[in-house]
Amino acid sequence: MKTSVVNNMFKQKYWIRFELGPVALEEKAYFNEVMQRSSSICNFLFSENDEVHVINRISYLKEKSKHEKLDMHRFFKTKQTVKNLEHQVIPYEYEDDEQMVTSEYRVRVKFEDIKMSYLLTAIANQDFGRKPRVHGNVMLFNSTKQILLYIYDDRGCDVYGVSKESLLPLYYQYRSWILDYDRIHIDNVFEEGLAGVFETETERSARQYANELKVKSTDINLYSNNTCHISHMLEIPNDQSKQFEEEIGGTGFTLRLQSKDQDTSVYQVTKTEALALINYQSELMNLYSKKYGGVYCSWEIARAF
Repeated sequence: MKTSVVNNMFKQKYWIRFELGPVALEEKAYFNEVMQRSSSICNFLFSENDEVHVINRISYLKEKSKHEKLDMHRFFKTKQTVKNLEHQVIPYEYEDDEQMVTSEYRVRVKFEDIKMSYLLTAIANQDFGRKPRVHGNVMLFNSTKQILLYIYDDRGCDVYGVSKESLLPLYYQYRSWILDYDRIHIDNVFEEGLAGVFETETERSARQYANELKVKSTDINLYSNNTCHISHMLEIPNDQSKQFEEEIGGTGFTLRLQSKDQDTSVYQVTKTEALALINYQSELMNLYSKKYGGVYCSWEIARAF
């Protein structure tokens, strides 16, 4: 059985996860942002003459003799493109399950031959029952630059590269779209941002315990809709405030100066997200305050919906 290029790229050390659909937006504004971000990332990663493998995967039970037919020709500007369609059956793509297998279809084209707007729309639509929509998972492997783009749905995408240098320009260009949940890990891999800034185990335990008590006091059920505007208060020395503002500006959080005295500035840093994610948010804020010699004071919430 051939080894899938996708599986090889998934094993790479260097990857970036981007948030495409911010939960704070709704309906038309949400999908406009998804399309704007996904198309911007695509155009940054691919040039017209790059050789691109368009890969479509669909998984099914082994006992089924047939699976849903994949209509890949619609992704390309000419139907003749799919004449070079390649196919292989690989182990189930998600986890060990002997009852499942995955069919992988691949078409090699120039980037300019892909109907990118159509394809991106179809990917964004897949969980909403609208047409056009893709079936299974679609990935783009840039064999010229050795980069894999996997837009898993309207929420986000992963980009894999064979070296740090291949992805650093993307990191710098769109760092404010990096999924904040994975930001600490990604920063450490690329030796940027919060790389080398850590909590002690004592600090982590105390912060998480305080979060648990505060969440309980809200009476919000974390197993139902718990989307909130979560605001963090940080006190930063004035001689570090400019650098702090620049770094927070490169995240998905909104920054607002609350007050300023002779020595320090107090900032409100806000993001609309599930309250269930408070631990990662508070860890980020604690690390940013540590990096800039400040103090992480507290967090407050307001229900979003």
